[in-house]
Amino acid sequence: PLSAMALLPPIVKVAVEPHSAAHLGKLEEGMRLLNQADPCVETKVEESGEHVIIACGEMHLEMCLKDLRERFAPSVPFSVSAPIASFKETLASDVPVVTESVVADTANKQCIVRMRALPLPPAIAKFLELQVT
Repeated sequence: PLSAMALLPPIVKVAVEPHSAAHLGKLEEGMRLLNQADPCVETKVEESGEHVIIACGEMHLEMCLKDLRERFAPSVPFSVSAPIASFKETLASDVPVVTESVVADTANKQCIVRMRALPLPPAIAKFLELQVT
């Protein structure tokens, strides 16, 4: 029997845009075929109308764009935006969860930062203070 394949969540996103509006249908069809061929890639149209490709990393993204150019939409010249990578980080330990947190977001609401902080143990704080001086 075959075991289940673990899929990584896509983290790197680019927008693709055909050079001519006449090629939009062919680009959408190529993106649909790319999505069918690769289970780890996501292709979608954002609310803003942008056509985006979301891949599992920079190398995976390069392979997806190459496949789109050469196999799935070879007759469609298109431009690609700079990649945007999702950033998620979590620090955790066996301490009680503090319910108070600080939340900040950017003016365009694209980035939200939530943070909880606990004081350092006194021995570590003293060690760090001695390293600064």
